[in-house]
Amino acid sequence: ANALTQVHEQLVQALCLEGRPAETPQEIKVVANQLAHFHNSLETTLYRARMEADADKTEFDAGAELVRRLTEETLTYAKSHASLTNPGLSIDTPSPGIRFDPLAVALAGGRGAIMLGVMSLIWIYTQWESGIEAITLAVVSSTLFATSPAPITTLRQFATGAAIGAVLSYWTGFHWIPEAQGLPMLILALIPGIAVGAWLTAKPERAVTGAGLFIVMFMHLGFGANDAPDPLAFMNDILADFFAILLSGVLYGLIDLTGSVWSRRRTIIALQNMLANACREPLPLRREKFETGARDLVYRAGSLRRIAGPEDLKVIEWLLAALETGHMIITLRELCEETSEPKVRTLISQALDEVATYFDHPTHDDLSRIMKTLDTITSSLGIEDSSQARRTKVTFHLLKGSLSSGQTLMNPAPEDSP
Repeated sequence: ANALTQVHEQLVQALCLEGRPAETPQEIKVVANQLAHFHNSLETTLYRARMEADADKTEFDAGAELVRRLTEETLTYAKSHASLTNPGLSIDTPSPGIRFDPLAVALAGGRGAIMLGVMSLIWIYTQWESGIEAITLAVVSSTLFATSPAPITTLRQFATGAAIGAVLSYWTGFHWIPEAQGLPMLILALIPGIAVGAWLTAKPERAVTGAGLFIVMFMHLGFGANDAPDPLAFMNDILADFFAILLSGVLYGLIDLTGSVWSRRRTIIALQNMLANACREPLPLRREKFETGARDLVYRAGSLRRIAGPEDLKVIEWLLAALETGHMIITLRELCEETSEPKVRTLISQALDEVATYFDHPTHDDLSRIMKTLDTITSSLGIEDSSQARRTKVTFHLLKGSLSSGQTLMNPAPEDSP
């Protein structure tokens, strides 16, 4: 433990500048260079520290593996940050691991189809002059925010932007555009509304409000919309817009299961399936792609925005457990491809099959069984001290730790109907 503490202190020194964290882009570049130098000498440092460790090297080797991983990931983060201010510095970026729940897609499609049918019937039977505009905005708003973690909250922001866009379109369409003579004056008349919309969309937290402004404003300022301005027709169109948004909110409230306990359980099961698939994929996944996919899955479920709830907290705990376990699985897959020892390859393949079977339907009894299986496989490696065998034993040790630390998570509540 003392030997690893000294290595950890050296890592902390590499992360700091004169005892303080880096703040400016130039300082981050310096830290990235310090981390690269520390990373290059890390194996030598760990070898010396291992010679001073206790007789049982397993715990030290496990801690050393975690130090390696922390160093590599911190170095990657520092290089990524430095590349934002240095166009000449390129980094290897993986393709995004996009994950989503097919049921959520089906619900979004069904919601849009229902909205189209309801609004079409209203337009046909009432002969509403603004029906086409209401149908357009209703279908857009009822499907556009389907992947949002909180669709109703997002729709409120959109409605706020629509209200601002309605005011700007009235003022622009009835006061400025009729007085505009020529293209330069027309551009000047449109600049205020465009400027306000651009300011709103400049930050992610206001982007939906800006989108609502732009959509509503330019729907009413389209070509031919102001040949003969009619305030009564304009107000009728605005009422149609907000009626469509209101009906979208009603449908989101009726057909949206993202906030239900059942949806959280589906997210947990999807994380379990990701771990099982990571064991069975023909080719090993990249860590970055696996992590991006897992986070994207949880983000779309909305748990990252509502971690105060017990079910959401459980999803976050499952995410952390899945990321750690997935990292060990990917490491085992890489070791299986790299090793030249048939015995080690066979044992790794056996362990991956057991882990995949376990994550198909995890229970406490299965957890006890797989822990015993991993102990047996680790014992089968014997006292071999080759680098491949030692790293395999360390990975098994860390895998057991990630499984046992999440023991309370490994038995999700039974699936209920929504």
